[in-house]
Amino acid sequence: MNRMPVCDFRIDENIHIVFDQLRQCLPQTEFKNDVIQGLCDAYHEGHFFHHAFALWFSKLFSQYGIVLFDASDPRIKPLIQKVFELELVNNLCTFSIEQTNFKLKQMHFSPQIEIIPDRPQIALLKDGRHSLQRKGKEFVNLYNGQVLTENELLSCPECLSPKAALRPLVQDFLFPTVATVAGPAEIAYWSQLKQSYQAFKLTMPVVVPRCGFTLVENKIQKYFKRFSTSAVQYIIDPTATVRSIRREHTPDDIRTSLEQLYANLDVSWRALQKAAGSIDVELNKRVEKTKNSCLHHISSMEQYITNTIQQKNEFLSRQLDAIKNHLIPEGMLQERQISIVNYLVRYHWEVMDRIMSETNPFKFEHKILEL
Repeated sequence: MNRMPVCDFRIDENIHIVFDQLRQCLPQTEFKNDVIQGLCDAYHEGHFFHHAFALWFSKLFSQYGIVLFDASDPRIKPLIQKVFELELVNNLCTFSIEQTNFKLKQMHFSPQIEIIPDRPQIALLKDGRHSLQRKGKEFVNLYNGQVLTENELLSCPECLSPKAALRPLVQDFLFPTVATVAGPAEIAYWSQLKQSYQAFKLTMPVVVPRCGFTLVENKIQKYFKRFSTSAVQYIIDPTATVRSIRREHTPDDIRTSLEQLYANLDVSWRALQKAAGSIDVELNKRVEKTKNSCLHHISSMEQYITNTIQQKNEFLSRQLDAIKNHLIPEGMLQERQISIVNYLVRYHWEVMDRIMSETNPFKFEHKILEL
């Protein structure tokens, strides 16, 4: 397969179809046209994909002094030729990560980056982007079988591209870095890079967890007030929170009966366990096991009752669905699933100011931000 790097993808005329679909999906607000126009200006037909991303990112953060760097620019490749040479000739990154992965697996951790032996952490940019296989002092292009020497590869650094494991080292070779801000998945693979930094004689930056946010709109806030709970409680344990909400909306006689059942069972089982324990310790364990089994069946019965009531209460069901789709869509954190565009069309660029004003780089926390 002719694998193309992202920087070689040019946006074609089909982008107009995407924007038509976007207009249909987004609500009609006073800010909608302005936000979509900003996207159209960036993701314009003829723009390269990475250029479009840079234009949109610059617009989002135009007030905050952000500087973007195009790592695909061929002019920087000669500047990092030394990194390419150390990896091709000495296999530094690949070997270091292999050793680190072995130690991680011994400690029962799953490495984020898996390494294939004898494949340098460098790709060849020729008719796409392809891996190389070491064969003695030479390398095989795994796309077409062409055999290349170290000198042939190093004579054209513009044709080389660092893979994921080597990119942080390239970054810090060009721009010595005090700290790098990363998300959870990135932090996991940074744990594999320390030995590589030592091998390349580079200082590894401090890895700082990024801030996270869940945006809660006014309608959802009202639901939580009505249910006497909070977005924090919901995100921490959505199942327990929903169960509590349903229980609160269960008719009083059923709720009272269930509460009495749980209370009476607790008292009775404690007395039984005490009596059984005086006879035999193993008998006590058997009583405990039976108690847990009974509680499980009662909990299932309670769930069935509350589910039936919920089905009869479509209004409550819609509200719970709205909370779920808003806070943990597809069972994931909001920031993983919902684009900022969804909020820009409702609150315009002020939502960016609000997020930035609440960002504290020295507090590694996930914040609930009420809009």
